[in-house]
Amino acid sequence: MNQGNFESVEDSNALQIYFLDIKTASYIWYNLLLEILLSTDYLSSRTVHFMNLFNILENIISSDDEYSSNLISQFEQTYELQQVVYWLTSDTPLIRIVNKALHEQDINMLFTLCFLLVNIYTQLIKHQADSLNAFSYTANDEISNGKSFS
Repeated sequence: MNQGNFESVEDSNALQIYFLDIKTASYIWYNLLLEILLSTDYLSSRTVHFMNLFNILENIISSDDEYSSNLISQFEQTYELQQVVYWLTSDTPLIRIVNKALHEQDINMLFTLCFLLVNIYTQLIKHQADSLNAFSYTANDEISNGKSFS
């Protein structure tokens, strides 16, 4: 190859990097954040963030709002990994905080919510694996019974 071909390849690579759109940049940003949150170096501080979240929730919720205060107490006492989807699909102050942090890309709040985000990720991966296994089992069963997908 001659020098001109190398320069055109370098120019095209530079253009590809330059024209990253906002969605791609956002996708890369969230993947890097997820990688950091899932890293073993960060595991030990999740309990601290869990407790910080309750302090934040208590500061946001007014003392007059008994319903939200009860929900926060219930969350603090009963939260488990398997219930993360329940807590995020229920109408709670927690879902509003998560949505706001994700929408505004509030890095401090996202790190405070890290245990929750990691649990969401874990549950989604588990659900995907379960779905793939169920599909594989159904497909194998139909093939062994002589049925086809057509």
